[in-house]
Amino acid sequence: MKKLLKLKQIINHINLRSNDLDGRCANRLTNESVRRFNILDSIMDTNKTLKGISRIDSASTLGWYVRVYRNKQTYARFISDNKFGGKNGALKEALLQRDCLQKEIQQIPKKASKRRSVRHDKRNKTGVLGVTRASKKAKNGRSYECYTVTWRPEPKVQKSRSFSVKKYGEKRALELAIEVRKSVDAQ
Repeated sequence: MKKLLKLKQIINHINLRSNDLDGRCANRLTNESVRRFNILDSIMDTNKTLKGISRIDSASTLGWYVRVYRNKQTYARFISDNKFGGKNGALKEALLQRDCLQKEIQQIPKKASKRRSVRHDKRNKTGVLGVTRASKKAKNGRSYECYTVTWRPEPKVQKSRSFSVKKYGEKRALELAIEVRKSVDAQ
């Protein structure tokens, strides 16, 4: 019963403060937020729930620090225990502020990551980047020598193709691998 009364006091306090949440996110409590408060005690230990929220307990500073990241930039707010009736009230406000910040930064377009283009590498023995001589195992368990071509048609996607030295011969397998690599680079 005490928890429910305390929760109602915190919700009323946050409702009163919702008008001065610095204008960018005047966040009224919804039924979903109230439901989340009721189950907060049972999920307090999980890292996912408190992602982006850190506790600061020092001699002069008591509260929760909320951080959200976008485009290598940090957006942060500090939620003081004193303003929200103690540690639990401040944590609940920190959760609201984190959700509010996440909604705000969703509107900021993500910058495209720069793809690194490597032209040569001193470790390469074939003379063509992306073409290597390798030893692979076949499905039957036997190993065989081949030239393997690797390339990235788009970020986070890697493709490869292999040419067997036994099937094509040393020189022809290397030539085929280089042809594939050059055709991929031309695209």
